[in-house]
Amino acid sequence: MEYEFMHDRVNGGYHAKFSEEHELFGRWLLDEVGDDVSNIDQVLDTATNLNGQGDDTVIRGKEISLSLNHLDALVNHNIAQSDSDLALAIERVGEPLSVDENGMTSACGLTDFTHMMKEWRDFVSN
Repeated sequence: MEYEFMHDRVNGGYHAKFSEEHELFGRWLLDEVGDDVSNIDQVLDTATNLNGQGDDTVIRGKEISLSLNHLDALVNHNIAQSDSDLALAIERVGEPLSVDENGMTSACGLTDFTHMMKEWRDFVSN
């Protein structure tokens, strides 16, 4: 996974740029976790305390959720989580809704994910 963290000194915000296949991790990081070190530590604690017995953990965000198991980390848009969620969204909108599945899900190994989260914590702490 390739990424770069940037700090906007003019506006004071943080940015995360990820490779194309992992762009959704950047959106999740900024939109769901942010620069609050306690949020970052909570995600890291969850990721590092997974046992190897197939337990999956889901951290549901407002728009993007994180799923973790002892091997992988997966982020996906909440609307992409099930066909029933998509049907409900279409019903609420009241008109046909087209969902482009590109960019709706992204995955990486758990080791890469925890490494990225530690670097993010270090970046926003300085």
